[in-house]
Amino acid sequence: MTTLAAGTKLGRYEIRSKIGAGGIGEVYLAEDTQLHRKVALKILPAEVSANSDQMRRFKQEAISFASAKLQRLTTTGKATRVAISPDGKYVVHVQDDGGQQSLWTRQVATQSNVEIVAPAAVAYDSLTFSPDGDYIYYGVSSQDIPQSELFQVPTLGGAPKKVLVNLESSNTISFSPDGKQFAFVRSESGKEFALMIANADGMGERKLVNSLFANVARGLALGLDSRKHEILSVVKHSKSRY
Repeated sequence: MTTLAAGTKLGRYEIRSKIGAGGIGEVYLAEDTQLHRKVALKILPAEVSANSDQMRRFKQEAISFASAKLQRLTTTGKATRVAISPDGKYVVHVQDDGGQQSLWTRQVATQSNVEIVAPAAVAYDSLTFSPDGDYIYYGVSSQDIPQSELFQVPTLGGAPKKVLVNLESSNTISFSPDGKQFAFVRSESGKEFALMIANADGMGERKLVNSLFANVARGLALGLDSRKHEILSVVKHSKSRY
């Protein structure tokens, strides 16, 4: 879908900037010209609007968000990418300070911050908690590391461990419910992508889908039957990029 430019008007709302994108749309900062306040607008692709199941999901998301209570977790103005632990007790985020990025874990209840990965001239992405919340997985890339590498570090800090290499950094990894395996996307030739699966320690890599084009592989979901070790649901895709 086409990104909306600043100044675009949608009824009473005027677009200011794009905030981000998710599985079913793009989110924009906008101005409510009648009530003179800033709002967040989620714009859906046409194919999502025409899909009753996805529209039901979107409405449930809107209802949940409307009842949510917002709490500021950082005040530095340097926080970028973020992930929340499954139990909601911890938040990990990237702090970008003058080209040096570091990883910080915040305990929500006590508001204490811990630097878990020291600053370096790299880009951190693909932040994901393990299902038990004990570990954080993150991608690392730089000019010296063109193919993103996946690392694992204890949630409250410790020695980072390299898990695997050649991770497509625009996609997060997705764990099986039991936390024993995760799925990820790997670049095959710059234009084609493969959907892969590996054990939680990075061992036992295998390819699930031979090749996926970049504008198709937008998200993935993994379900694993612990008895039969069969993939129950593998990939969610759309011809649109959003």
